[in-house]
Amino acid sequence: MSEAAASLSANARAPKSDAFLQLGYTCRKDIDLGWVLGLPPAKSKRYRNFRNALIVAVVLAAWADRERWLAYSRNNNDYTRWRFYCGSLSSHRYMRRAVSELLDAGQIHHRQTWPSPAARFRSTLRARERMLEKVPLSGLSDLMPVSMEPIRVKNSNGQLVRYSEISLTMEMRQDLSEQNELLSGLDLKLRSPRWAPTPQGLLAKGERYLNPLQLSLYRVFNQSWSLGGRFFGIWPQGLPSVDRALLTMDGQAVVERDYRHLHPTLIAALAGVDLGETDPYEIAGYCRRQVKTAFLILVNAGTERSAICALQNKLVAMRHDQPGRQAKNLIDAIKARHPKFDWAWGTGLGLKLQNVDAQMCANVQRLMRRQGHTVLSIHDSFIALAATEDLLSSIMDEVLFYTTSSLARDGLPEMPS
Repeated sequence: MSEAAASLSANARAPKSDAFLQLGYTCRKDIDLGWVLGLPPAKSKRYRNFRNALIVAVVLAAWADRERWLAYSRNNNDYTRWRFYCGSLSSHRYMRRAVSELLDAGQIHHRQTWPSPAARFRSTLRARERMLEKVPLSGLSDLMPVSMEPIRVKNSNGQLVRYSEISLTMEMRQDLSEQNELLSGLDLKLRSPRWAPTPQGLLAKGERYLNPLQLSLYRVFNQSWSLGGRFFGIWPQGLPSVDRALLTMDGQAVVERDYRHLHPTLIAALAGVDLGETDPYEIAGYCRRQVKTAFLILVNAGTERSAICALQNKLVAMRHDQPGRQAKNLIDAIKARHPKFDWAWGTGLGLKLQNVDAQMCANVQRLMRRQGHTVLSIHDSFIALAATEDLLSSIMDEVLFYTTSSLARDGLPEMPS
């Protein structure tokens, strides 16, 4: 449905037009959907729950796009790795049995490929019309989310990996639990003419779909607790800012406040530089948006050369003339504009800064929560009731001051391994 869902099969590759199968929802009613569809009765509750989640995933995808195939893995190693995150919903044996039963009953189309760690494509499936006509699900109101591990760690290949429980993870899980409990009771609606509800309750804009059931946060780290850690999972993260302004929370208008040029501000604090009122993305002769893109690429890339290549590819996609020369000139202009940031270029610092801004996000959410208010996080911006605008701004300023002061004094925080 959206990138905010961050598929548990993120390591699998599939044709660009396919989506990854995600078992994130099940039927609200206590019934065996497989039996209703003519499949053999489930012999255990665990298998029934798995099969129900699979059927719901296939139906949910079809509500968004009848022609979209869902990619899934037939490699047992993948399921072993995912089991830490989704328990019994990660079963190679259950997946193969359920797919076989659905295929034998004529409920799905299926394209099978031979399992291989290096396979470019995964096996894919999608619902047949008879499945959509027979399954007793009419819309999102018939579905409910299933519990998933809310703290996720990926290796350098983007694959989910198991981690050991420490005090830090227990604290983060408790924090997520408290925030998600608030979000679960939120009446969040979008009043934008650009997005229309489908008959099943999804929000549609052209070929894009958002699922309003997605109101539960999780965090994603990259290789260690010091890299990444941002919050994902709520459907407003898939909205452009112009549409986020048209959200309502519990029937009331909202306001969105962001940290303007946050990462340059954090780098400046580490470098002992005072940006003052200047905009670090303003460079004469260049569009601010291009400078921002190039700046962030230069900080995130592992080398300056890879930064130039990444920026060049973006300029090619934007149909710029001489993208290679433009990329080099723009990066040179940024380096000349910020000579005291030389130590940060091409170092992969971006993931460490994301770790800092993720902690800032957690602090803003927690402080607003203690005041009895819900806030929606869009990484470095926050949506709250318009009536709480002054409080939100005050808390964000407090968190920024504390963070930059700590960075200037102590540098990047040391996280447990």
